[in-house]
Amino acid sequence: MRTTLLALALLLVACGDRDGTSRPSAAGGAATLVQPGPDALVLRVARAGGVVRAYRYPALDSIVWKSTAPTPPLSRLLGFDAELGTLVGVTAAGAPLRVDLRLGRVDVATFGPVDDAATANGSTLFAVHGDEVSRFTPMGRDWTVRAAPETRVFPQDDGSVLVATPMDDGAMVRLLRPPATTVEDSGRVDAGVSVTATVGDRVYLGAGEDVRAVRARGVEAVASIGVGDSVIAAVATPSGDRVIVVAAETDRLAIIDRFEGKVSERVRLPGVARDVRMDPLGRVVLVRAASGDSVWVVSLADGSVTGTVTSAWRHDLPFVGADDRIALLSGADVVFVALTGLTEHTRVAGGADDVWFPMRWNGFRPRAAGLDQPVRFRAGTLRGDSVLDSAVVLSAAGDSGSAVLRDSAAASPTPTPELVVAPSSRFYVVLGSAGSAAEARDSAARVSVSGASGRVLSTRSAGGPVYLIVLGPYSSRTSADEMRRTMGPRAWVTEQRP
Repeated sequence: MRTTLLALALLLVACGDRDGTSRPSAAGGAATLVQPGPDALVLRVARAGGVVRAYRYPALDSIVWKSTAPTPPLSRLLGFDAELGTLVGVTAAGAPLRVDLRLGRVDVATFGPVDDAATANGSTLFAVHGDEVSRFTPMGRDWTVRAAPETRVFPQDDGSVLVATPMDDGAMVRLLRPPATTVEDSGRVDAGVSVTATVGDRVYLGAGEDVRAVRARGVEAVASIGVGDSVIAAVATPSGDRVIVVAAETDRLAIIDRFEGKVSERVRLPGVARDVRMDPLGRVVLVRAASGDSVWVVSLADGSVTGTVTSAWRHDLPFVGADDRIALLSGADVVFVALTGLTEHTRVAGGADDVWFPMRWNGFRPRAAGLDQPVRFRAGTLRGDSVLDSAVVLSAAGDSGSAVLRDSAAASPTPTPELVVAPSSRFYVVLGSAGSAAEARDSAARVSVSGASGRVLSTRSAGGPVYLIVLGPYSSRTSADEMRRTMGPRAWVTEQRP
């Protein structure tokens, strides 16, 4: 996609500094853009079962949301879908579980216990139970195939799933695409299935002292990387450019460059390791010592060990938060220490009794009253066969001051009282915001992406009007998401409803 230099300049301003803030430029007339992207949140639910509580991280003393239904005792939470607002996991009894954060509902599958469970999107969970592999969706269990013992599942972003079954000489890997139950492709790989890392459409399998990269398309091993020691754990960076590997009986951490297909770096550790966990933002990895409760913090920027902390190791803890702090288990408490210096910052008494799940989402933000009220359309929204811009004629019934989105680039037509039509939803990609309409129009005028110009939408918040710089409209969420991915992680999608 070709983007003008002016659009790039705008995006740099919208993204702000590396610490997430936006500062005014030296030029007095330049607009200051503030990105309202997803909120950093932490979900907590008692391990013995109970309601799911959401906290706006790092304010862990104030609940912003609670589920209406309790969960049964939990084993682990596996993933979150920001589009549907669903969270999936596994109960202590081994049954798949789903929490709908929009409705507060908790659904537990009627099958299990599961031997393996994984999700690619946070709403669809694939689970191995006994001699079957099943798919658990918002509609329940809607797909099942036969499987052998010790099978592992690797869901793909396109809805398909790789099913890997160990054999005497390696593993048989099959690609299936629900709702079909026939094998779309298959292949033998001389690797085990106990040590894995997933990067896009590739799965990395441990094979003794090597790592095999298996591509889903065609089900073939596309790379074999020698590590030098028996591989026992692996994890991929969020960007997928590197795979971090722990080998047995060694004090070295091997870093595989995905594109070069080889070990590009080795990090010396204070001792022998046995597990590794990735920072969701890719800044550091947490390495579990082979004995005791030591956890080493390794910077991925320069491959150095920045320090040692003490924590028990569970499926949910320790983890690295969004604000440069690490959450650790300390007896019955959860302690947050600074990523730099590793000094204690916050202690949550009794926090060890909860299952923790960090995430990003804007679904808990207060909604304008007009969003949940019927929309009144003025007469004359049609002239001939042409539907006029709905953003101009929409207003919230009973609350004209809370109109959700209004397109300042469109002109209001002369009403013609003939026919009233409710237009379909429209989606916009938000690049940034400004405090005044003039600043927003000036910034939007500098945006040009593949022939599409920037526009300004106005909305209201508790502090007054807010002016958004956007691209669009798009007729579907899919089209808007494609553009959002192109514009980078700080862009986000908003919907204008009829």
